[in-house]
Amino acid sequence: MTKFTDTAVVALIAWLDASDRNAKDTDENWAKGFKEVQRAQEALRKHFTAQEITGFIVNKDSLRATINSFRA
Repeated sequence: MTKFTDTAVVALIAWLDASDRNAKDTDENWAKGFKEVQRAQEALRKHFTAQEITGFIVNKDSLRATINSFRA
């Protein structure tokens, strides 16, 4: 597994936040939000493998819960 540096964690949270916003967005704004998600995902590729990113996507809800537990 890739080491989770501070920069990698910031990129991961940015992607997760963009993805969450896009999921809640209207159909009219979805394309713009999707571009933001794709840019955030590009940043993830600098820190994580494709397999790790797929794991983040598949386990997004539990990932969000884990991150939120550290924010509290």
